[in-house]
Formats: sequence, C-alpha cells, structure tokens
Amino acid sequence: MKKFLTLCAFSLYGFAAYAAIGDTAVLNGITYKVVSDTQAEVSKIDTSISGAVVVPEQVEINGASYTVSAIGTQAFYWSKATSLELPNTVTEIKKQGVYSCSNLVSVKLGTGLKVIGDYGFGSATSLTAIEFPEGLESIGGSAFFGCKSLSDVTFPSTLKSIGSSCFYKCAMTKAILPDALEDLGEKAFLNCANLKEVKLPSGLKTIKIGAFYGTAMTEIALPETLTSIGEEAFYNAPLESINIGANVAEIGGCAFSGTKITEFNVSSANNNFTTIDGILYTKDKTILTAFPSKGTATELVLPAECVGISNGAFDRTGIRKVTLGNKFRAIDGFAFCKSQLAEINLPESLVYIGEQAFAGTNLTQVVLPSNLPLLQEAVFAECASLTSVTIPAAVTYVALRVFYNCSSLATVNCLGINPPQLEDWYEAYESPFYKVPSTVKCNVPAGSAAAYKNSDWSSVFSTFNETLPGAVVPASVTPQSGSSISSFDGLYFNFDTDVKVVKSNPDIQVIEGKLVAGVPVGNKVSVDSWYLTADSKNKLHLWPGDYDGYIAPFNMEAGKKYYVTVPAGIFKNEAGDLNQAMILNYAGDYVAPKVELLSVTPADGAKIKEIATLEFTFAEKVNLQTSKLSSIKVMKNNTEEIPVEQWWAVGGKTSGTSLAIFAGDEYDGFSMPISLDAKADYYVILPAALFRLASTYSAASEEIVLHYVSETSGIEIITVDDANAPAEYYNLNGVRVENPTNGIYIKRQGAKTTKVYVK
Repeated sequence: MKKFLTLCAFSLYGFAAYAAIGDTAVLNGITYKVVSDTQAEVSKIDTSISGAVVVPEQVEINGASYTVSAIGTQAFYWSKATSLELPNTVTEIKKQGVYSCSNLVSVKLGTGLKVIGDYGFGSATSLTAIEFPEGLESIGGSAFFGCKSLSDVTFPSTLKSIGSSCFYKCAMTKAILPDALEDLGEKAFLNCANLKEVKLPSGLKTIKIGAFYGTAMTEIALPETLTSIGEEAFYNAPLESINIGANVAEIGGCAFSGTKITEFNVSSANNNFTTIDGILYTKDKTILTAFPSKGTATELVLPAECVGISNGAFDRTGIRKVTLGNKFRAIDGFAFCKSQLAEINLPESLVYIGEQAFAGTNLTQVVLPSNLPLLQEAVFAECASLTSVTIPAAVTYVALRVFYNCSSLATVNCLGINPPQLEDWYEAYESPFYKVPSTVKCNVPAGSAAAYKNSDWSSVFSTFNETLPGAVVPASVTPQSGSSISSFDGLYFNFDTDVKVVKSNPDIQVIEGKLVAGVPVGNKVSVDSWYLTADSKNKLHLWPGDYDGYIAPFNMEAGKKYYVTVPAGIFKNEAGDLNQAMILNYAGDYVAPKVELLSVTPADGAKIKEIATLEFTFAEKVNLQTSKLSSIKVMKNNTEEIPVEQWWAVGGKTSGTSLAIFAGDEYDGFSMPISLDAKADYYVILPAALFRLASTYSAASEEIVLHYVSETSGIEIITVDDANAPAEYYNLNGVRVENPTNGIYIKRQGAKTTKVYVK
C-alpha cells in the first residue's frame, strides 16, 4: 500500500509540470502553443508590439520547458515588427506565418530552418534583404509575393524547390539558383522588373509557365538537362538571344513573346526542334513554334509541311504578309495578336483559329475558309482596318467580342442559311459586334432573312439583305443524325423539291473519335470510294463502296462516336442552289459476333478414365475447321505430349450448334481413346479458329484448354489470402518455377488460383 501511494504521488507531481498539446501561454506579447511533448510553436503576436522581435529557443508553459520549433499559420499576421530574429530550433515557417508585415525591414533566419510555407513572408513590403540558411529545402508558393522592396536574396546550396509566384514583383536584381534546385514553380519570378542576372541550376529539367515573365534579363544560359520551356516563360523579358539545347522537347506558346530575340538557335543534336532563317519550327517542320520578336522578315511563306502555328508565335512582331500551304490546319490563340499582319491567305484545309489570333492586326478583308466551325473569342477584336468579313456556312457558333471595336467594318457576309449561334453576353462590351458601326451591311443567303431576324442576330443587326446565293437543304436525312447505327451502309437525303447530283464521287470523311472545337478528331474510317446517286428526283443516296462500285458497309462499334462530314456543293436544286456542308454524328451500336461455347462433355475439370469423344454445344451455328484438327494437343502434366494419330468429326458432321470430335487412328477413323494414368493431369488444347461462326467467317473461337484428371489426382490447389501477392507459377508436381516456358502450370495470385497453359 505504501508503494502504491508513492507512485501515485509521483504521478501527480509529474502532471503538475505538464501541458497538454494545444495548450497556450503568452510570453512578452507572443502566444506559444504546445504541439508535442517537447515542442511548441509561435501561434500569435500582439499587433501592438513593434520594433525588434527575437523569438527564443525555449519557452516554459505550465512549468515545463518546450523547444520553439515553428512559426505557426498567420502567427505574425499584420505584425508591426520592424525586425525579426528566429532561433536555430525553428524548422518551419507555416502558411502566412509572417504575412502582411508591412513594417518588417530585416529578418534573421535560424540555421535549423527547412521549410517556408505558402505566403510565408507575403506582402512584407518593406523587407529589403534575406539570406536563406544552409539546410533550407523548400520555399512555398507566393512566399515573398509582393515584397516590392526585396532586392537582395541569397539562396542556399540545399534548396530543392521554389513555389509558384514565390517572388512575384520583388525588386531583386539577380538570382543565383543552386544546383540542388529541382522544382522551379510557375511564375516564380513573375514581374521582377529589376531581375537581370539569373543562373539556372545545372540539372534543371523544366522552366514552368511564366517563370521569368516580365523580368529584365537580356541573356540566359539554359542548362543542357532542360527538357521543357513553359508558356510565357520569358514573356516580355528583353532577351537578345537564346540557345536551345539538345534535350528540349517542349516549348510552350508565347514562351519568348515580347523579347528582343532576332533569331533562334537550336542545337544540331536536338531531335524535336529546328530553325529556318532563324524561325523556330518543330523538327518535322509541321508546326511553326515561334517567330523571333525582333525578326527582320516582313513576309513569310511557310514550308509545305507546316500545318499549324503555335500560340502567340507572331505576337507583336513586324510580320506583314504570311502565305499558308494548302494542307494547313490550325492557327492557335494569339498567334498574330497585335502584329503588323495585313495579309494572309486562309486555305480551305484550315479548321481552327484560336482566340485573339488576329486581334489588333492590320487585316482589311477576311474570307474565312468553308470548313471552319467556330469563331473563337475576340479573334478579330480591335482590327481597326477591317472592312469586310465573310463567315462560311460551316460556322455554327460565334463567341464573345469576335469583332470588338472593328470600327471600319462595313460588310458582313453570312453564307449560312441557318444563322450561327451568338454566345450570350451580359455586358454590352461582350457583344461579338461591340462598337461595329450601325451602318454595316449584313448580307445573307436568299430565303434566310426571316431565320436571322428570328434569332439573336436581330439584337445586333436590324436589316438582313438576301443578296447571297441560297442553298438546298434536305427535308430529312436517314438515318437521322444522332441515331445509333450498327452497320453503316449510307445516307438517304430526302427533299421537298427536285435535286440533281453535282459530284458523284464526293470527298466524304468519317471520323471515329470526338469533336474538338467543332472539328471531328480521331481515327479516319477507310472507305475505297463514296458514291452519290439519285434514287428519284427528290431522293439521293450517298453510300460507301468498293472500287468496282459495289456497296461496302462498315461497322460502327458500340461505345464509339462517329462523325460523317458531307462537303458543300455535291448536289443542287433546279434553281442551281448548292448544298452546304454538314457534319452528322452517330453512336456506334455494333457488337462483334463471337463463338460462344455453352458446354463441353466431358466437362472441363471432370474426373474421367479416358479421353475419347468431346462434345460441344454452341449458342449459334458454327463450322468445324477440319484443317485445324491436326493441331490439337494432349498434354500429360506439364511436359509430356500424348500422341494422337488423328482427330475426327463424329459422323463427319462439321456444321451445327452441336458438334463432336474423337481421337482415332490415322486412316480409318477408328476410335483410339486415351487412357488416363492415376495421379496425373491431362490437358486437351484446342487451337484458335477450330470453330467459326457460320454467319460470318471473321468470328472464330479462341484457344480452348480443357483439363481432365484421373480418378485420383496428385495436384492440390492452395489459395493465398494476400490480394497484393505477385503471380507465382508451380508445375503440376508442386515445384515453383521462376520463369515458366511451354507447358501447364498452376498460377497463384492473391486469393485466386488457376491452371494456365504457357506457350
């Protein structure tokens, strides 16, 4: 009893000098919070405290001593401190730990610091210099965001990561980044307008989006390890030259827009990019990646291989005339934004123009290609010299501010008999035709003015002039767009008037895939030829055929989407009006037929005395391929093949839903059963395509493996419970095999154990 009381008293004594996790204490205006049995963190400082603040290494809470290990979230939020000294025991400054301390001029960080969290010193607008201690590994996103006076930064050799927007609008003039740095965040030095000298880590692989946007660098050495340069990486930095190394595989849009580069240089060992006259292209010349911001060329003919122009490629350049090839496909967003472009051909192959692609240019007349499906946001905004534009019938959607402030626009030709949808706008300035003169003439096809007046176009224009040719439109299409189709054998166009074929072999495209910006993208369905014929005066049949003119249907697989593009001008009415292009979509409904085996006698896994006759029952009629009978194998255990002179079809029957085969002699077809030895396993391996559906030769059976045992088998199947267990293989004698080759094995994986035949 006395011993018990002593222990109890000791326990009470210990409790008296112990603080629970979460307990706090205020010392000299700083609140500390217990975070473990031995550690505490600064959780709050009284905002009335100004001047110098020194955080101690140890604090006492409820009679116990705790090491100060961290500056907690928002601990110094709005603090009036002018200087801050942290002890060597602090390993982390948490999110917004020293946030918005506008009076803070100097900081001394302890040697134990490992992590500075997001917004750690954000908006410390008076902070002028900081030296990071050796041992620091991570600086979080926006950690020094808006520290506009921060001009002197010393990085430690141990630093591994710098977060996004970390030094946004800081005043630093140089950044010597350590070789240990692996992750340089997006916009890390965004708008550091004084930053002129930068040394990148020798092993850096990625410069992310906007990393050095708006800096003052005139030169930069890219490490040989660099593989990607993000969008706007050096946007508006006055770089005068750039050398792109051998390993760079990706360069984002506008990466070098607004620089002073006169020509690009690419390593001859680079397999992804090349230059032509100092202009940056992908290696195969299919994409023009960037035109040098201060390039001297004013006219450019793109190589025939080129099919696309990257985002911002000609942004604010002096280019005036560009000639595109007849296979050209896409102009990305901002491609010519605020350039001097006054003339460009837009070939019929062009199907995509990105937002603001021609905004602020000197174009005067634009005839958009007939296959363009969408007008993206502000694509021609601020084109003050633009006087006329022709919008093709294929355009179904017009986004916000497309012709924003096109103050000289006088003529808009809309070729579609169905008005394109205008994106809804809330503010007046978002209108696709904001500040377009009220005197503009909107010309539409004959017979379509009413459709435009009854659409949202009436909120833009009051008059629609039917001065353009009309168009013939089918009253219906069979199968209807949006239908589910198993086998596609063509389309029927039904009309309310007489029509004639203009092109009997039209260029029809069928794409299995999806719509991207209104354009079908995916796998092209191969068809020998397309035919357009008249079934009657008001009914046309469009169908896929072979080169001899026979119909050749193709399957549309279940779960896939198909898009049929019908070009303009392939049929007309008596007045001579041609059809406009159509894109019809269909859901695939075809499920490939397969040989479905319902049962086998003797059943797989059965205990039998001999293998003689095998009887098969199928879900539908099949044909037995007798040429495959000689390929049937019978294996004993895992190595021994049992010879069979010949397999025969029972009764000579080779077609039906019920078929049977037996093991016999080579010439006379007498039965020669295979006797099964005790304690042995037997496998009958039927080759693939032994059976084919009678309805279609293309549907064949897969390899079938039947397992039989004698009255007593020596194989014990053992399951395991671990669902993450790797696959293990054992031969039929129970011996584990590391690398199984041809033969029969027991495969164990997780709780599942199966017999497999390894080829």
